[in-house]
Amino acid sequence: MILSKEKTLTGHTSYVCSVFAIDNIILSGSLNSTVKIWDRTSHTTLTGHTSAVWSVFAIDNIILSGSDDNTVKIWDRTSHTCTATLTGHTSAVYSVFAIDNIILSGSWDNTVKIWDRTSHTCTATLTGHTNTVRSVFAIDNIILSGSNDKTVKIWDIKTFQCIKTLTGHTSTVYSVFAIDNIILSGSFDKTVKIWDSKTFQCVKTLTGHTSTVYSVFAINNIILSSSNDNTVKIWDIKTFQCIKTIELPDIVTSVCATNSMITVSSHKSVKTFEYITNRQIFTALMCMWKLGYPNEIIHEIFKWLGINTYA
Repeated sequence: MILSKEKTLTGHTSYVCSVFAIDNIILSGSLNSTVKIWDRTSHTTLTGHTSAVWSVFAIDNIILSGSDDNTVKIWDRTSHTCTATLTGHTSAVYSVFAIDNIILSGSWDNTVKIWDRTSHTCTATLTGHTNTVRSVFAIDNIILSGSNDKTVKIWDIKTFQCIKTLTGHTSTVYSVFAIDNIILSGSFDKTVKIWDSKTFQCVKTLTGHTSTVYSVFAINNIILSSSNDNTVKIWDIKTFQCIKTIELPDIVTSVCATNSMITVSSHKSVKTFEYITNRQIFTALMCMWKLGYPNEIIHEIFKWLGINTYA
């Protein structure tokens, strides 16, 4: 895999805790209580939270943010106005997610709350974790939650009953994600675990990070993991082998991806890496062949394309 040189988005005045990319925008939440919306030319700042924003997410026409002020805020993607504030958690909200007509939030109060997207009322509170809920996710008919209690819990999305508890991590589970037939979990124990979504058995443990894994994500044929070791690792989703390591200057608390780029948090900034397509590479090679330029010029062509490989 070949990635472009990093592009850095600056504007936050404190650590960026969470990033999320959708369509043509990037969202970021920061310790400075703000959410930023970035496009290719500018950014907008959403204010209203009174403490750190730990999690951001978007679906359809809404943006969600979860904060240390114990609330979830809902923002209109077009007007950038806050349309609702969800209250009910008794401590910090570390993770937000939405699917269909429900919103999920995971909190320091050890619970997962389910909210109706239309009425903004809490329809269920999922209890069972014995410590902070760090991450929530949903896919198809299940809800996932990862916790400081070292477990991942699987909940039925209709009955809200816990149907399975995944054990195996030796410390806090900071992030959960699912795609196709696998569930991912990233942990303070420096590993990413892969679980079969039907049998709920651990099929692989990915090792290589040298510190806490804060975030996991998957898209198409790759798995991404970001870590306190200042790296993002890219894994082949079929072989589970690490195919790239992106080194950054600071801890990476959050990673996500779209079909065109990878987005990460890094200190007070957001960084993006675009995929270099085969067409771009072919065009560059044809130029080299036709023009017969020396190596110095060929190097400049690749530099212009922004091609870089990360070992």
